Amino acid sequence: MEDPDEYRQRLFGEAFHYAVEMLKDFSVDSIAGALDRVRQRYVVFGEEEIMSIEKRLTLLCTDSGFLKLLKGHRRLHETPFVKGDSQFRMDFLVFDGETIRVMDFKTGDAFHPGKSDDLLGAPPGMEGYIKQVRNYLQIIRGYFKESFPVAEGYLVFAGED
Repeated sequence: MEDPDEYRQRLFGEAFHYAVEMLKDFSVDSIAGALDRVRQRYVVFGEEEIMSIEKRLTLLCTDSGFLKLLKGHRRLHETPFVKGDSQFRMDFLVFDGETIRVMDFKTGDAFHPGKSDDLLGAPPGMEGYIKQVRNYLQIIRGYFKESFPVAEGYLVFAGED
């Protein structure tokens, strides 16, 4: 049985992903509409959770580095792919010329300070996230290597600050 706090955190992550999907153009003006959709779908959340999602969306929509990653001729949200007998859902794909960008959103802590994991000197707790994005890149390269020879992967930590 899932711990109630873990369930609530997972549900919050789902609500945040849904809010990103509902953003029309990643402008601050589109946040209110996305939040209205979240309120309709995730009625268990009070204003505290909604305000947390709003803060996170506002930071994303005003972050010039993130907005540059969105440049491209096509964007896809929550895209399913199959690899072997497994199905994967990639949070966000951006097609830009010969490049395809895979973005994986995280709403938890970006990392925990302390000693490094073995993977690329990543802070503890990051190894699983990095492996996940690497797997997504491998899948993407398998599907699109002719059309999009360059594949980039990004972990996008959407915190409140």
